[in-house]
Amino acid sequence: MNTKRLRSFFLRPVSTSSAVILMITLLNVWVFAKPACAELTFSKAFSPDTIPPGGTSTLTFTIDNTTGTQEATSLNFTDDLPAGVFVADPPNALKNCTGSLTAEAGSGIIGYSGGPVAAGESCTIQVDVTCSILGFHRNYTNLEWSGGRIFGDATLTVMEPPAFSKAFTPDTILPGGTSTLTFTIDNAGPWGVTNLAFTDNLPDGVDVATPPNASSTCPDGTLTANAGSGTISYDSDGWIFVGESCTIKVDVTSSTPGTHVNTTGDLTSSQGNSGPATASLTVGEKPAAIPALSEWGVMIMLLLTITASLVVIRRRLA
Repeated sequence: MNTKRLRSFFLRPVSTSSAVILMITLLNVWVFAKPACAELTFSKAFSPDTIPPGGTSTLTFTIDNTTGTQEATSLNFTDDLPAGVFVADPPNALKNCTGSLTAEAGSGIIGYSGGPVAAGESCTIQVDVTCSILGFHRNYTNLEWSGGRIFGDATLTVMEPPAFSKAFTPDTILPGGTSTLTFTIDNAGPWGVTNLAFTDNLPDGVDVATPPNASSTCPDGTLTANAGSGTISYDSDGWIFVGESCTIKVDVTSSTPGTHVNTTGDLTSSQGNSGPATASLTVGEKPAAIPALSEWGVMIMLLLTITASLVVIRRRLA
């Protein structure tokens, strides 16, 4: 072998363009030869995302490595809850992630550390939280792990739900009589309300009257009240403006004496759960029938009346 020619080939000067091409080639080899990193994602959500003041929502953190090809390690985050939002009492803290969770009732901080998430797997962490301050509370959290840092956020809305009440008019009827059942939805809060919905299962022995005379001043929702049915429902398309109220009316009837306590299902809306409404309908006893006189009875009564009248006249003439 001619070592002189071989040495001259490897030691000959290299042009700038050739050097650049060589560097790019080596860089591509280095990049694509590296093991693939875990494609980790991090998200969080409040459920429900709208609560009344003092209500409870479950905050769920999801660490998702289902599309990753390597285990994600050194996981940890500290969630500083927004002002006015606290861990509920009880916290009802749950997790299927293997790390350590800290969530003390009344605290404004939720912490998690440790515990890897294998490639192709995901895990969740749940903690109940509460808030009494009206408004929108956005919550940001950074998850740190062996591959860097990723971000998750969610918003908890605290709203005063509309007031919900009901009444029978009249609240006392005779068997087979009719009463008008009125539902009132009152929105005294600072926001308009949408997605109004409720169902009222009437007590046994109370039914929608014939005709139902059903009516509603609540915009857009669909009222269902079929004659003879034991159920009244209002669907989720209803809405109401700020500072306004609306009513839903249906005639009902009953032939069963007694006091019938009627509690609806919860009124739900975009502002959360207003709870149920309750009212009572009393059905009195049917009055005793007056016995009917036979023809002979009528004749006897007539004769007695005539006789008594004649006696009175004779005494006056005497």
